[in-house]
Amino acid sequence: MSEPLKTLHKYKISPRTHATHFEGYNTDVVFLDQFRAKRQQSSSALLMAKGQLQLELLDICSTRTTRGWDGYDALPITNESFSTAQSLIDLFPLEIQQPTIFPTNSGGFSFEWTKGPKYLVIEIENEEISCVLLDSKRKMKKSQYLERFDEEHAMECDDMVEWVKKEFPLND
Repeated sequence: MSEPLKTLHKYKISPRTHATHFEGYNTDVVFLDQFRAKRQQSSSALLMAKGQLQLELLDICSTRTTRGWDGYDALPITNESFSTAQSLIDLFPLEIQQPTIFPTNSGGFSFEWTKGPKYLVIEIENEEISCVLLDSKRKMKKSQYLERFDEEHAMECDDMVEWVKKEFPLND
């Protein structure tokens, strides 16, 4: 079973599916009309459950399957980037503000949070993760880079998640 479908089964979701190309092999990729409609209706909501974040990743993957999807020379989203992003989402606490997720032209994802003078971005490219936290009010900058998302680097990844939890709590 493909990674996107494993995610849907994990969260017990029964979507309408279409066969499409996903990073080198045919699989079922989800088109979630209801999810998109709900996302538009609740765009001001701060909380997005982990399952919904996973669905956001699937939505991005389903529309970025070929080189040049941006009209230039962007790479398709890779399975490694998708898997790393899923693993990172599993570490996020539910009590955080909803990130904005963007595809990157290097075949990865960007998770971004902004609040007043604070800005945090987590970039994922295959198994690599980089994170930058900026706070212009406190004149603070923190950054972290992981060459690979694995148990060896778990403590550094926990630091990133803690930055998100501390700087972008739901009730702030």
